[in-house]
Amino acid sequence: MDENFLKYCSKAADVYSFAIIASEVITHRKPFASFDMSIEDIIEHLKHPPPLIRPMIVHPSRFSNIFHLIETCWDEAADNRPTFTEITETLKRENYTFSYLNFTRKEEKNEMEMQTIKDQNDTRILLHKMLPM
Repeated sequence: MDENFLKYCSKAADVYSFAIIASEVITHRKPFASFDMSIEDIIEHLKHPPPLIRPMIVHPSRFSNIFHLIETCWDEAADNRPTFTEITETLKRENYTFSYLNFTRKEEKNEMEMQTIKDQNDTRILLHKMLPM
């Protein structure tokens, strides 16, 4: 393997990557979607800071602890990042998997209900056009 590649491989780098992926899963957005930059520019900024850039995530109060965990995982100082053991313990303690899945299911149900209402209205309009009364 390339020695330049190997110097970037570490557990702390894996924790950083986990945080980027976790932010994408939770926000349902690409990690750096809020930046008006090309992928190449983002990579260049990540390789050669400053300025430091991180994905922007909104903190819903219900999940503020997980967002704090994510932000800790991409701390600029690799030594300040938690280990995967600490991450696992935090997630277990907060029971995030269950809470997040329930939250997501409720969101999806609301979206489906809204789509059904829209479809019903569209059908009524179409029927009215086809069969004027």
